Amino acid sequence: MYLILGAGISGVCTAFYLSQLDPESEIVVVDSEGCVAGCASGKAGGFLARDWPRSQLSRKSFDLHAELASTLEGPTKWLYRRVDTYSANLVDDTQADDKSSNSTLDWIHAATKPSKIGSTTNTAQVHPRLFCEALFARSKASLLHASVCDLVASDGVATGVTVRDNDGQMRTINASHVVVALGPWCDYLVREKWGIPIREVGGQIGHSIVFQSDSQHPIPAHCLFTEMNKMEGPEVYPRSDGSIYMCGGGSSLGDESSIDDLLPASPALVKPSERAISKLMQLSDSLFGSNRMKDTVVKQACFLPVSEKGALIGRIAGFSNLYIGTGNAVWGILNGPATGLALAELILYGESRCVGLSRYNPMEK
Repeated sequence: MYLILGAGISGVCTAFYLSQLDPESEIVVVDSEGCVAGCASGKAGGFLARDWPRSQLSRKSFDLHAELASTLEGPTKWLYRRVDTYSANLVDDTQADDKSSNSTLDWIHAATKPSKIGSTTNTAQVHPRLFCEALFARSKASLLHASVCDLVASDGVATGVTVRDNDGQMRTINASHVVVALGPWCDYLVREKWGIPIREVGGQIGHSIVFQSDSQHPIPAHCLFTEMNKMEGPEVYPRSDGSIYMCGGGSSLGDESSIDDLLPASPALVKPSERAISKLMQLSDSLFGSNRMKDTVVKQACFLPVSEKGALIGRIAGFSNLYIGTGNAVWGILNGPATGLALAELILYGESRCVGLSRYNPMEK
């Protein structure tokens, strides 16, 4: 049995590709939230860029997104679409004298000096939670609502894990292979609790809001990156269902504070900053105007898994059947499919055939 710890995009994509490559397999996914994409994968924007990360992993994953959307009704089931992507300066209305001549981005107020930075050939978007839910359903995996505790292993072989289920009962789950895909919580579990020297994984908090646009003013298939007062501004992703995702206000966890101090013990304890959400709300008012926003439906925060030397994807040294997939940071949704396929191939064939994994060695050097 394949045991996957974490029902975010890395864990879900691993389960999906294991089911495709080994159709008779039994797959169990353990998640402390008891749902698919309950953490960062369900709160991300879903922007995809084939060439921006400049890696084989990202290019392969962008192409896999397109393939999955084509074969599994992605435009309908998880709002996949190709987009034109722009950057623009944002100023207040009193300064935006030339905004009326901006026909390219006429769906947003106070956008000046627009520049096209991506097209439908190399940028796209998905609704991350819907994407994860659709792939999980196709995988036929079982979902267990429980928190992971200890690794059960002998002579370099992981035979399972102990978990505390939703009723507080401890139990052991046996497995032939174990994949750890718990985002920034991989660090506490694997490095600190299990004592395995993987590369350090930290967390980067990000805030976002989702609101509904005015159906009388449809927004084209655009994504927007902004600059305000020579500083990075909010990112704005209109979706094909009429909703608009807007994010910003994130900050990296500094070296002066430990992960335990800043990263809650459970994803359920992650709460948005009122100040960050208030700032996003104010920006949305100035950017769209009251006639473009019906209501804010979501105010949220999440922690993205980050590592100084990039993502951790591969087998954990010292074990023949223990694997990890985390650390894709802001490109987690983009890189999810290739991360899952690479891990599935590594488990089944002893090597990743879709992308090279040497640069993603999870162990400390």
